[in-house]
Amino acid sequence: FVLCWFPFFFSYSLGAICP
Repeated sequence: FVLCWFPFFFSYSLGAICP
């Protein structure tokens, strides 16, 4: 998975790259 920042933490759950 990809570690995302706070505003993009939802992306990590999807296992996708942060926008």
